[in-house]
Amino acid sequence: MDINIPAQSIDQYFRTGDLNKKVMHKKQSIKIDISEKLIETYNSFINDSNLTITIDSNTDLNVSSLFSLFDSINNDKISVISESMINGSDSSVIVPSITCLPFFSKLANTMGERHFHDIKINLEEITVFEIVLLQIRKSCEHLIRQKHNKAVIQKLKKYTFPISDLNLYSVTLQIDDKRIYRSHSKNSWKQGDRFYGTIPLLPANIRSCLLINGEEVCELDFQNMQINMCYHMEGVNFQHDPYDIGPLDRDIFKKASLIMLQAESEKEAKQALKNELKNRNLDIDGIIQCFKKIHPGISKYFYSGVGPGLQNLGADITALIMKRLLEKNILALPVHNSFIVQKQHREALYLTMLESYKSAMNFYPVVK
Repeated sequence: MDINIPAQSIDQYFRTGDLNKKVMHKKQSIKIDISEKLIETYNSFINDSNLTITIDSNTDLNVSSLFSLFDSINNDKISVISESMINGSDSSVIVPSITCLPFFSKLANTMGERHFHDIKINLEEITVFEIVLLQIRKSCEHLIRQKHNKAVIQKLKKYTFPISDLNLYSVTLQIDDKRIYRSHSKNSWKQGDRFYGTIPLLPANIRSCLLINGEEVCELDFQNMQINMCYHMEGVNFQHDPYDIGPLDRDIFKKASLIMLQAESEKEAKQALKNELKNRNLDIDGIIQCFKKIHPGISKYFYSGVGPGLQNLGADITALIMKRLLEKNILALPVHNSFIVQKQHREALYLTMLESYKSAMNFYPVVK
């Protein structure tokens, strides 16, 4: 498939400091940027594929993942196409109270029975799974409105359970909105220059249940991409976990590093990290100084505002991978720094990720 992808100016995306010029030089070595033509061609390729999600006894559910599914269903991005109930499948059934979940049953007394009514529904109008999602969403919204329940909400997010706790054997969902698009957001701690769509917004435990044309999938990820990019631009073949530092959770250092790369000053970084880790009672200054001490070789990138440029470069590498696999008739669904393909294409994806990254950075990435 012959696709012409015109280069675009990136002056609009980030500043022109020395470090960003180095990022821009790496970007130009790829000689690719996403165009409307490629997006249209790729979305056509995706739309010709059948994308479904099957949640069964092998899936560990949690409240956060159910929130995500509720929003996708509510916004007509995903639909329920079938479900199998444990207690029969009559057209009019009693939906189990949310108190069937052990953790929620402990909350029932504090929230009031009106939040846990058994509901009679007609399955021709709404599915049992959708009703359960709605019950959970409304129950949690009630908790969120009560500030003294913050600790309960934190526990709730970590609570996992099988779908059988919802009186269901399995649920099959269909991805209705399969489109992907590239979004540029320069000044945000939450967003960057990446590819977005319905699938990238799904949590990992739900993505693992995805089927492409009825086949199971696998997901490969660029590990520690932005930190590795900084080392590779300095000519250092860094292959270690940059966040495996000490007694603190590695995710804390990961958040710190991304903020330090986006911030334009240490003061700005500290405030942003404080906002991210609020209610954690952690030494923000100590976390930042610790990370700088462990990574002196790339310290000049911290507080330089280079983060959006790195994200832009990463998105171009993503576009290159998508283009190369598209030419092999392989559908690769981008999820930030990772890709989902049918399991039969795992090796092709792995090699394409290695070579595409190396073409820009002159070093091989860590892919898992």
